[in-house]
This record gives sequence, structure tokens and C-alpha cells, in this order.
Amino acid sequence: YQRRVHGISLMISWGSAGYSALCIVVTIIVGSLVTVIDDWYRKRQTPITPPNAVFPIVWTTIFILIGISLYKVTVSGASLAVHSIYIVNLVLNFTWSIIFFKLHAPFFALCELVLLWGSIILMMAVAYGINKVAMYLLIPYFLWVSFAGILNWEYIKTDRVVTKFTKLERNQHSIHNNYDPHFYY
Repeated sequence: YQRRVHGISLMISWGSAGYSALCIVVTIIVGSLVTVIDDWYRKRQTPITPPNAVFPIVWTTIFILIGISLYKVTVSGASLAVHSIYIVNLVLNFTWSIIFFKLHAPFFALCELVLLWGSIILMMAVAYGINKVAMYLLIPYFLWVSFAGILNWEYIKTDRVVTKFTKLERNQHSIHNNYDPHFYY
């Protein structure tokens, strides 16, 4: 489809747009299904954790930018290898949510986040060689995941404290419940 706006020719490849949108929509759906804000998460929130309302706004914006970036590299004739990098990145993205929110394993989530971060850098490098705008669109994603890494580290530190406190609390509860005043008579 081609259209002229203010003398500029705009060309839209609906197949590429549909492919890009499908990749992003699947990632959003899977990510939102596994991202559950439960007591485990609430007990470990740090002072630098943004309000919960911020996350859907930021992630929706980032996914739209990733989708546009994917579209731009697709219409620029990106190879299957380039598409694979984007797909692997999106899989790593929702895998982090599974590890962190479902498995409650912030340490392993941080290890996985390092892979995610590396895949973003790879996406940016590859996109830069194909379409510079596609690379620039990934900068907010890179920055947000970098911030997420800091948050993840804070959750690891907080998790250790909460876990120790919970174990201590359970032990004290166990001692009080097992106390039998008649045992000593």
C-alpha cells in the first residue's frame, strides 16, 4: 500500500506489519498471563520500585516500539537470522516474567536478564546495520531492562532478608505451638 502525505511517499507492507504485530501481541499476552502481583512480590518491593500502574504503560510503549523496529527491519529485507534474534529476545522477555513472578526466583531471573540484555544489544547492533531508526526505537527497551536489572538486584537483596525473617517467624511460631506447660510436671 502506498500513499503520499505532504509530498512524502509512505509505503506500508501489511504482511510485515501483521507479522510484527503478531509477534508483539503474543509476547504481551504470554507476559501478562505470567506476571502476577502477589504477596511474594509485595513483601519484597524496594524504595525504587515504581508504582504498579507504571509497568503496563511502559511495557505497552516498549512493545509498540519493538514492533515498529521489527517492521522496519522486515521491510528493509532483514534475513531469517535477524528475525530469529528478535524472536529469541521476545521469548527471553516473557521467560524472565515466568522465572521472577511464577517461580519466585529473583537470582535466576537476574541471570536470565543478563541474556535478555545481551539479546537487546545484539538486536540494536543488527538493526543499526539495516535501519538506524529501527535501532533508535530499541533504546527505551535497553534503558528499561537496564533499570529492571537494578530492580531485580534489589529484589535479590530484599528476598534474602524477607526469607530469613519468614523462617525465623515460622520457627518462633513452631516453638510457641509446641510448648506444653504440662510437659515439665
